[in-house]
Amino acid sequence: MKQHRSSLGMRLGLFFLSVLCLLPAAIATCDRDKTYDILESYIKGFRSSIDGIVAKSCDDTSKRWALKLLMSSMGFMVEKLKTPCGQTTDASQLDTDCAKVNLAYELLFAIPYQGTNFMIDYMCRQQCHYDFLPLRLIATEDLNYIYSQLQ
Repeated sequence: MKQHRSSLGMRLGLFFLSVLCLLPAAIATCDRDKTYDILESYIKGFRSSIDGIVAKSCDDTSKRWALKLLMSSMGFMVEKLKTPCGQTTDASQLDTDCAKVNLAYELLFAIPYQGTNFMIDYMCRQQCHYDFLPLRLIATEDLNYIYSQLQ
């Protein structure tokens, strides 16, 4: 009986020791790390990207096409921030007769948009709980900003 207790005690001790050894690694992956900060800077940068794309428009037609595509993509981003482990969508390609606005859209929006999706998916795979509400509110403001320019 004594041997059984010491064996059980040894197993419990090893269990707690292994938990204590793994705890710092588990906590480190769930810290508000640089990924969240980079994601936040990308999302905060979308407003100036929107302005930069509009500024490169050749005419009202290319401006409207760009704004409609931006509105669609930002709508998906708002949803992605609402359910981060849900579906991922890439930014559609802008194809107007205005090469300047097409290039601006690709460089200023589509590439950072892909980066935000990648970061959100990465954070989701870590199975940590991040508060995406502040980022979703920023993206919603940008969506409203785009909508106001279409009026």
